Amino acid sequence: DTADESHIPPQRNNAIVKNLKCGTKYHFTITAFNTAGRGEPSEEVIAKTNGGAPQAPDRAALLIVNSTFVTIRLSSWIDGGCPILYFEIRYKSKMQKEWILQSSNIAPAQATTILSDLTPGTWYDLLMTAHNDAGSTEAEYVFSTLTPSGATVPPLASISSSSSTAFSIMRDPAVFVPIVCAIVVVVVITVVVAVVVVLRRKDSTSECR
Repeated sequence: DTADESHIPPQRNNAIVKNLKCGTKYHFTITAFNTAGRGEPSEEVIAKTNGGAPQAPDRAALLIVNSTFVTIRLSSWIDGGCPILYFEIRYKSKMQKEWILQSSNIAPAQATTILSDLTPGTWYDLLMTAHNDAGSTEAEYVFSTLTPSGATVPPLASISSSSSTAFSIMRDPAVFVPIVCAIVVVVVITVVVAVVVVLRRKDSTSECR
């Protein structure tokens, strides 16, 4: 960071520093000059202008969900006392690993933005970052699109629970072993029947000759 310097007349007993950034910390020192030269600088004084980083809204205030698109209310973000400069938005489905960048420079003046071409009845992750002079705030949201008929999809917890329950059942020896044995018996019977049929056909062919 560069340091700015201001010259203040000796008859002044105070000074106003203008054009500072909102919600930003500054370091000040004062150095006196006379005909003999430059004096030692004062102890450093640290001061911060009013304002803070943006504050993220909850999901209900931020998102309006449809089957194939979602409306994002940019205006639901709280600026923290310093005007929001721009937003970054990324999203992905729960099945994906890589984020899709929707935009890295969305102006807050547009109030809303839309994520389109989404898959109906699908869970998505949304990653938003809001920037102002005081800093940046990142917030992650989870939402699901509606089904084609406009219905909601089951919660992620119930889907995960059902999958893990089925997996746990298959790992239980009391269930898994009988299933394997039944499959083996069916395979053996099928092979025996096939062999018997082939042998009978051979015998029939020999008798005809």
